[in-house]
Amino acid sequence: MHGLQIISPRDSIVLTRLNISDNKGQGMSVLTTNLKATNEQTKIPGGPMSLPYHAVGLLEMCAAGKSVEIHDRIILYYKYDSRPVDCVKVFTSKTRYLGFRFLHANFYGVLNGVGRSDALSIYSDSSFSPAALLLQYNSDSDFTKTQLPLRSQILALHLRATAADEEFGFIAEISAIPTTPDSRQVEEISLRNSRFINNDRGALNYRNVGEVGPNVIIEQCSIDKNGYFLFGNVSTSSQAIEMHLHNTLVIIIL
Repeated sequence: MHGLQIISPRDSIVLTRLNISDNKGQGMSVLTTNLKATNEQTKIPGGPMSLPYHAVGLLEMCAAGKSVEIHDRIILYYKYDSRPVDCVKVFTSKTRYLGFRFLHANFYGVLNGVGRSDALSIYSDSSFSPAALLLQYNSDSDFTKTQLPLRSQILALHLRATAADEEFGFIAEISAIPTTPDSRQVEEISLRNSRFINNDRGALNYRNVGEVGPNVIIEQCSIDKNGYFLFGNVSTSSQAIEMHLHNTLVIIIL
């Protein structure tokens, strides 16, 4: 477990005088989502997933409920684990059309025993018939164009995924069109006068998705002995601080 994990905050975050030490996971993990109107050529971040397996406030792709009615938007995610899955979700809206877009995508790319790659298939009908197939995404897909020109009040998703490391998965937004932008925007993530010592998976992991990334400030922090040596050039952490920045205008590290 991480020492501190912040997922999709609704306002700016200012943290000071933290002491996060001796954790088996990362010292601190932050994921921000500033969702605004997007165009079809918005670049989607990739790389390892930093979400936990049970993220509060987000919908897991393989959760028990199969039918979801959308009034505004919902964030959907899937994180690989040690078992294969075959899951479906059907999204509906009574009065508005539905839209889909990835916020983060990192599909596992190795063929499984039945000769097909892991894939997320998107249909315009709950029957999941081949004629209703809109698009299918896998590890080889181009995630540059990720907002679908949908004109349907039903959006059905079918995920087939094998067992894989927890760094693989995706985060997506299902929204009613026209999309309502977030009423408040996270303008700043600030970390000051804090210490991160002896955290097995590294001190800090930061990632932002969406159209505009908040300003990031790391000031007067002590970071020491995060991750430990195993053998050769292998350790439990590839770096003390890992940052995946997307449309971030200001970053200050002092």
